[in-house]
Amino acid sequence: MQRSIAVLSLACLAAACGDSSGDGDASSGDTTADASASMTNADDAPSTGDDGPSDDDATTDDPTTDTGPIPTCGDGAPDLGEVCLQPPVAYAMGLAPADLVLGDFDGDGELDVATANQDDDTVSVRLGSGDGTFGAEAVYGVGTDPVALEVGRFDAGTDDDLVVVNRGSGDVSILLADGAGGFAPATTEIVGTTPVDVAIGSFNSVDDSDDDIVVLSPADGQYTVLLSNADGTFVASGPFDTGVLTPATIVAQSFNSVTDDFFDVFVLGGGNYCGDPGDGTGALADSCPAPGVVAAANIVRATTTRFDGGATWDIALVEDMNDRVLFLPGNGGAGFQQIGANVAADPSDVFAIDVDGNDVRDAVVAHRGDDSVGIVPFDGVAFDGLLEFPAGMGPSAIKAADLDGDTIPDVVTANAAGDDITVLLSDP
Repeated sequence: MQRSIAVLSLACLAAACGDSSGDGDASSGDTTADASASMTNADDAPSTGDDGPSDDDATTDDPTTDTGPIPTCGDGAPDLGEVCLQPPVAYAMGLAPADLVLGDFDGDGELDVATANQDDDTVSVRLGSGDGTFGAEAVYGVGTDPVALEVGRFDAGTDDDLVVVNRGSGDVSILLADGAGGFAPATTEIVGTTPVDVAIGSFNSVDDSDDDIVVLSPADGQYTVLLSNADGTFVASGPFDTGVLTPATIVAQSFNSVTDDFFDVFVLGGGNYCGDPGDGTGALADSCPAPGVVAAANIVRATTTRFDGGATWDIALVEDMNDRVLFLPGNGGAGFQQIGANVAADPSDVFAIDVDGNDVRDAVVAHRGDDSVGIVPFDGVAFDGLLEFPAGMGPSAIKAADLDGDTIPDVVTANAAGDDITVLLSDP
């Protein structure tokens, strides 16, 4: 398989658009494509570079060997193994955005973006246009020190709602979509001391049309489940012990799919994880007598995914002491494998999505240490190098999805030190 190395604008980096070694792999080890591009403000036209290299520029070690078509960024034709992103475009948000989500807040079928702004106790929302650009910022007040948020459906409406974790006030804010792209004033649900993370699931029925919420409070060593009444209000269940000495992040999904479809909860932190199976009634079994061990020293963020599109759910995580990304493929209830790779300095968040077209999800990582986005291609067995692209200042959260309708994932980061988000559109 040919793989192109990190590409910016419409031009590929020198010697980076194909396999010139003849071994089917354009990189070896933890190769990093050192990319540079200037930040583009959303009010300015994005740089388009040139039309990319011509066929005459393509070279191989053996010119008599036909290695097939060489992936070329910017030609409009996505190729297998191609990883191409345009220069980042910045949009101002609130002060120190700590987390971001993508959702459809106005029911138009296009993805919108929201951030939890830690330093001014607000949420910023920009509606997506469907072409990779976003509209004017709308601002909503929430609790004190918002550090995380998630998208869900908490009432009978058809648009996505928001839940925001307020570390300073020890509660969550619920923002219900008003059907026109805005949100009703926030309501509050009390949770544990200094909550830091949130996940969405359906804990009291596998067929619920509304979502429940689970909130992690490390200072208590506990998490709380908020069961939805389908009208924007909730009933608390728990709290439940995390089973982890230094809990940092929480995920929810039906991991025990061999025996049931109920949502389960996993808490991760330090170098450990604990899983509590759900029973479909809203209760979680505190059934983690000994935490699982992860090849990580300080887990900071995790997400759920299906790496190969299969039936079992997996976990992706980043840890910032050894600067690693880990994929934990699940086996439907009997534990996890562990597959790791080095990334750049101080990773803050991870998202899993197929970037290079091989039908296996890759790791997309935010790096605070060098203000970059890292893409770590995954072939279903092992990682294959690190590709870096510039982001904003101090990226704190990352998501990826098709924002412009070309079916190729685009990347969005929240940048705590820049008070903005940056959007890196695909450039097939």
